[in-house]
Amino acid sequence: MPGYLGSHPEFRSRYPSLFDRRTATFGQHATDLKKRVGPFVMRRLKKDVAAELPEKIVSDRIVELSEQQVRRYKELLAGTDATRLRHSIEQDNYKTEGINILTLMSKLRAICNHPVLESGASTWLIEESAKLDAFQQLLEEVVEGNHRALVFSQFVKMLDIIEHCLREWKIPNLRIDGKTVANLRQTIVDRFNQDQTYRCLLLSTRAGGVGLNLTGADTVIFYDHDWNPTNDLQAQDRAHRIGQKQTVTVYRLITKGTIEEKILKYQERKIALAQALIEEDKGGIKNLTREELLSLFSFEE
Repeated sequence: MPGYLGSHPEFRSRYPSLFDRRTATFGQHATDLKKRVGPFVMRRLKKDVAAELPEKIVSDRIVELSEQQVRRYKELLAGTDATRLRHSIEQDNYKTEGINILTLMSKLRAICNHPVLESGASTWLIEESAKLDAFQQLLEEVVEGNHRALVFSQFVKMLDIIEHCLREWKIPNLRIDGKTVANLRQTIVDRFNQDQTYRCLLLSTRAGGVGLNLTGADTVIFYDHDWNPTNDLQAQDRAHRIGQKQTVTVYRLITKGTIEEKILKYQERKIALAQALIEEDKGGIKNLTREELLSLFSFEE
């Protein structure tokens, strides 16, 4: 029905704000839009078609940065690039700064994972990253509890570090990332599901987050998180799908006071919007206000 919602300018005029950032609620505009599109939406939830699925529990593990991470995080925020970007955002001139904003965000997120991802150093230690230390403790709990885990990260180099650690910790594991050839992926999936000696499967979120049936695991660990919440939801459902017999526990490692924690808060709002309107939001940073962008480039101790 072309024109049903008007042109883009007309739509923006009629629905100027679906989410009230001050009260963290959906306003009348969202209600009006839902009424307008509702008659055209057909939707079945997983719980309606797979009532036998066991429970899924999501648990956040909040981690405070190590001294080295805090120092490097603050240095980056105090640097020339971050200072210039903040000034540009404050002056509302940031719409042409998309690449530079994403680059800074990526560096900050890398530090949250492990400082070596940002520094490029040839050597590193586990204790340099509070998150890696927390991951080790969490994985020990998982293995000692006779559980099997999917571990997701968006950073291939982080997967390299985790894979190295798993060898040191003598935890048998497999791996799927963007470099894994297509005809080998199903072989790895079958091997993991059938051979319980493999306690852990490492996956990049984009390569392993869709389509794979990994019900051999009952635990999902997000070492870091995707900007788009739909990708994280798809990833955790690799284990929570038809064929799963056990309760699935999803752990999210989150560094306190950092861009990571703020992104996840933004994710929650996007998920709520998708639920309210049955529509995925792919806007990313383009949908953030000036104040929200500025908040990303700060460290809250």
